[in-house]
Amino acid sequence: MLTRHELDCIYRFFKKYPHPNNNQRREFSDKLGLELFQVKFWFQNKRSQLKTRHEHHKNSHFRTENDELQVENTRCREALSNACCRACGRAIFVAGMSSNEHCLRVENARLREQIEEDLATIVAKFISKPLKHDATIPSSTTSPAIDIEAPRKLKGKQKIEE
Repeated sequence: MLTRHELDCIYRFFKKYPHPNNNQRREFSDKLGLELFQVKFWFQNKRSQLKTRHEHHKNSHFRTENDELQVENTRCREALSNACCRACGRAIFVAGMSSNEHCLRVENARLREQIEEDLATIVAKFISKPLKHDATIPSSTTSPAIDIEAPRKLKGKQKIEE
């Protein structure tokens, strides 16, 4: 067991030289009247204690940081589960889909509906106009008669013209 004076001297020396070489250890052991192995093992043990203390401190810091990240992760998951599209206000249900992709899909669906409506309007206008060829439309029907054989007749005319 070391005396208080020896411990004070060793601590001061340790602060200056945490990794003393053989000559420094020998001089220090002679100065204090200790065996060389006592000085050597004291320094090894002290470095080991400091390293362990430092690792415990780092682990404590990492645990705290991990707890904070888990809380933030939980908040983010809850926010994602309740996410709404900024453009349309609808809930985003598909996992893994970005809000931008969701907005593009909503816009795509809206454009398809608009195309269908515009196409229906064009078809309705076309059907309500009288045909410009010499065919007569029966007065009993309000829509023009459709000639089912027209594509075949056209093919025949094309072959003759060729």
